[in-house]
Amino acid sequence: SPSLSPSSSVMTLGPAGWPLRRPARIEVALTGAGSSHADLYVSRAGAWIPARSETAAVATGGRTIVGETLDLGRVAVFQDLSPPHVGLARAVRVATAAPARWALQCAIVERGSGLDLAHTHFVVDGRTVPSEWDPEHGVLRWRPLHPPAAGAHRYEVVAIDRAGLQSRGSGRFTVRSPRP
Repeated sequence: SPSLSPSSSVMTLGPAGWPLRRPARIEVALTGAGSSHADLYVSRAGAWIPARSETAAVATGGRTIVGETLDLGRVAVFQDLSPPHVGLARAVRVATAAPARWALQCAIVERGSGLDLAHTHFVVDGRTVPSEWDPEHGVLRWRPLHPPAAGAHRYEVVAIDRAGLQSRGSGRFTVRSPRP
């Protein structure tokens, strides 16, 4: 991915492809002034996937990244260089059996460490609203029980990736009153 830059050499834990019953613990020591956005990745089906990891400080001024994997194979540390890209939000009608068919949705592209779904959300008229991520379509969606009141509204999209890099987008949308 163009958003990821290697911070370590690629290590192979073998025999590759063997599944494990319990996660294997991996520790990688980084020396020098590494980025605070570095994380451990494992290679699966030709793609680098973030591993469950955490960063710990090392007394020598470097850092140690500790992670776990359930698959043996290739492992490396990468830095996430760019935040998610947030598109423009738009009001749409969602094809669903649920009574709430109105939604506000926004395309988000994250090519690095992946979205932090616990912190990625919409803010509508100054209020944080429940937001859902649709990974198949790459959109963040707010689908309230009832559409907002007729008139102009402000929104902000807050997208944060797992490395802590943040992007925001904002704008307005208008809800028209229903015709009789």
